[in-house]
Amino acid sequence: MSYEDAQRDKLAYGTPEMVVDRLRELREVLGISTLLAQMNCGQQIPSPRIVDSMRLFMEKVAPALK
Repeated sequence: MSYEDAQRDKLAYGTPEMVVDRLRELREVLGISTLLAQMNCGQQIPSPRIVDSMRLFMEKVAPALK
């Protein structure tokens, strides 16, 4: 699978609102009920940004998907 294919079909990234919209879309189209969150693919992002991303996910994204 190319990166472009993964980006189109499987990835969710951006602001919390963008991620919520994308995950809702994937749930509707693909019927997904679980996901794997990889916040630092490639080990290129500094730890404080990873922690911030995880916090935003738990505070803004996860509650919106219930």
